[in-house]
Amino acid sequence: MKQLNYNFAPDLGVAGGLYDLTGYVCDSFCNAEKDGVLKHGMCIVTGSAAGIAALPTKDSTISNFEGILVNGLTTEHSMDGSVVVKEGTTVGVLKQGRIWARVAADAVPANGKAVYFIIKGDNAGLFTTSDDDTNASNAIAINAKFIGGKGSSDVAPVELYPTMVVPSSVAQTNNTGDQSQGGGNGNSN
Repeated sequence: MKQLNYNFAPDLGVAGGLYDLTGYVCDSFCNAEKDGVLKHGMCIVTGSAAGIAALPTKDSTISNFEGILVNGLTTEHSMDGSVVVKEGTTVGVLKQGRIWARVAADAVPANGKAVYFIIKGDNAGLFTTSDDDTNASNAIAINAKFIGGKGSSDVAPVELYPTMVVPSSVAQTNNTGDQSQGGGNGNSN
């Protein structure tokens, strides 16, 4: 039998799976969490040092947001078929691109909605929307948008853009109009 149809997208709703074949940026990190704490499709923040992946905490900010844990298909299945991200292993973290992200059960993702990561509670590390009454007060907006609704289970496609963090001292200098620092309105009177 001939294969007449070719699918260029992975299965719907594979947590941490790439959404499609568009370009992406993925960096390697070392998992600092205990076995099974991090799951594919979850939010990753900087751990104890650069290059260390950790689960968000109540102290997390947008400046230590790293990206989304990628299911790179290198994590072994256990004898019972479960997939566990082990402590100390190297993991891929998507910094830019399209991915199936884990979302809170109360989240209602839809095309174009803003993406937030949850920093505390049982849903820490999952993503949500601003209309999620249960989790929105414990969440931080990231430079991303949902590009569809929920797939199979609690995952939804996210398009992640580079997160640019501007130190407050630079932002204040550029907003004061100080032309000696390159700010201002561009007039050279």
